[in-house]
Amino acid sequence: MNEIYVDRAGMELRLNTLVERVDAVDAALRKMPAMPDGGIASSMISFIAGAGAEAAGLGANTARLLSAVASDVVDDLTATDTRIAEELREMEKGLDAS
Repeated sequence: MNEIYVDRAGMELRLNTLVERVDAVDAALRKMPAMPDGGIASSMISFIAGAGAEAAGLGANTARLLSAVASDVVDDLTATDTRIAEELREMEKGLDAS
């Protein structure tokens, strides 16, 4: 039987680092200066910049969401492994008793 080990502490550390980096990018985007007046092109420049900032925000939210989901999956794996081990112990006790 193969054994799979999940380093929960390492996963949490890496996921937290990812969220910190995403937060830093968000902060940098918020510091961007307003667009200067460029005449007719101003509306398109601000539209493109706004769309880029929105896309970056969606990407950041996706990274945060994936981080939270990965953390929950690791928790579930740990709980599932514990439950499986308990069930196997109970089955073993039942077989020994027969």
